[in-house]
Amino acid sequence: MKTLVILAVIVTLAAGEILSASANVDYNLNRPLRVGDKITAWGVYNDDTTSKFNLNIMGNNDLYLIHIDFRPYLKNSAGYGPLVLNNKVSGRWQKEVRPTFKYSNFGKGKVFKVQAEVGASDYIVRFNDQVVGKFPKRNSISLAKKAVLKGGSNGFRWIYIELPGDDAGFLRSSELGSVVLRPGSVVSGE
Repeated sequence: MKTLVILAVIVTLAAGEILSASANVDYNLNRPLRVGDKITAWGVYNDDTTSKFNLNIMGNNDLYLIHIDFRPYLKNSAGYGPLVLNNKVSGRWQKEVRPTFKYSNFGKGKVFKVQAEVGASDYIVRFNDQVVGKFPKRNSISLAKKAVLKGGSNGFRWIYIELPGDDAGFLRSSELGSVVLRPGSVVSGE
């Protein structure tokens, strides 16, 4: 019998759209991105045997405006490893930015939150509401068309994604109800 702790997402109507999430699904944006917009994803981490996993803001023709890539299998003996920030243009990855990231920030079966905020000249990357890196905007944010979550294995799963809302700030998510989702919440199940 599988058990799932009911999670809630604290939402203000102006925040945007919160959707159930899965890997390798295109989550189309309602409108062009602008400075101050945030794309947030929640996942459940199992352990360091998971393959890499990432949050991506993408345009057409395989354009990655930002690729936020966690690689827990590369951590060193002190528990630090790369968080790779990059973009991809015309099929080619560009110069990486590799902030140091402590993988003990993840907990077995616990919810985590990753966020990309559009700044004036860069993307601000947060993990569980803490800034963990910045990445320069190398392409116009007007090229952004979708967010895509990728990767994970061995019990890892993406569970929600929040996209910027339209100008009226509508919320599309009947399945969330009134529960609260916080980093560190414990989720059990498959």
